[in-house]
Amino acid sequence: YDLRVDPDEMINFFDKPEYSAIVERHQIALFNAMKEYNIPLGVKNASFFWDTPTCFDSLDVIRMNNGSTFLCENIGFTAASARCNRDRISRQCPIACSSCCQNSPGKLWINRTLKRCSELSHKCEFSQVQSFCPASCNMC
Repeated sequence: YDLRVDPDEMINFFDKPEYSAIVERHQIALFNAMKEYNIPLGVKNASFFWDTPTCFDSLDVIRMNNGSTFLCENIGFTAASARCNRDRISRQCPIACSSCCQNSPGKLWINRTLKRCSELSHKCEFSQVQSFCPASCNMC
């Protein structure tokens, strides 16, 4: 948070380019602390997003014209995959609809190390790697 700009701490500046140096400094400190102190998040989880993925599904409820509702995670299960043919749905649910074909530029925590997509094509069995690096994992 930037208390000068946001004294009520309501705005997340993580993905704002003008704060990238601060984010990187804090990420390095966090990475070192996670390894040094065996912080459970890094020990118990084989992989997780260290940086924001380029593509991610909306968590919002999607309302159709007929009044029915669903979540992106329902596509292919309780919601028909054909809904992805609608432009609005494929934009809100690029992972579920397999409409995102761009690798994320950041890093992914995997097996206690930070890796970029260029280093992860051999780890595509992990769902986080597939959604973080869809082009490298041939998910398109």
